[in-house]
Amino acid sequence: EALDIMIHTRADALYDVGEQIGRNTRFERGVEYATTRMGIIGGFDLWNRELKKLAGLGTIAHLMDDMKVLMTKGSVAETKKSAEYLASLGLGPSQVERIWKQVSAVGGGNKVNDMWWPNTEAWTDQEAVRLFRQALTGDVSSTIITPGLERPLWMDKNIGFKMIGQFKSFAFSSQSKTVMAALQAPD
Repeated sequence: EALDIMIHTRADALYDVGEQIGRNTRFERGVEYATTRMGIIGGFDLWNRELKKLAGLGTIAHLMDDMKVLMTKGSVAETKKSAEYLASLGLGPSQVERIWKQVSAVGGGNKVNDMWWPNTEAWTDQEAVRLFRQALTGDVSSTIITPGLERPLWMDKNIGFKMIGQFKSFAFSSQSKTVMAALQAPD
C-alpha cells in the first residue's frame, strides 16, 4: 500500500513508454518525464507513503488485538465488536482461527510489550498470509484515501466534461470514499 512512488514509474517501464526515442522533442520528453513524477516532485507520494506506514502499524495492532479477543474468548461485548470489525475486513471465524494458528506458531509472530506482531514471511499457510495481507490492505486503503476510478458519471459523457472535471477527479474520488465509509460506520 505504501508504494505510490514505485507505481508512477512502473507504468512507463511496463508499457515501454521510454522507448519512443526520437519521436518527441527533448522538451516534450522532459514534460512527460515531469508529469509522470509529479507525485514525487510535489511530495504527495512521500506524504502518502509515510501516512500509509503509520496506518498500517495501527491496523496491524487493531487486527491482532481483535483476533486475540476472539481466540481467547473475551467478554461478550468485546467479542461482538471484534467480530464485527474483522468481518468488515472479510475475515470470518474460520479465517481468524487460521491466521491465529500461524501467528501463534513458533516464529509466526512476536509478542512485544503484550502486543502481537505477525511475521508473515515465516508462515507456512499461504492462504492465511493472503487473507491477513488482504485485510491489512483493505483497512489501510480506506484509512488513507488514495485516488481511484470513482468519479461522477457526468465526467464520462464527453471530452468537454472530462476537461472540466480533470483537476477535480481526486476531490470527487476522495469525497465518495469518505462519505461511503462514514455512512457504513455510525460511530
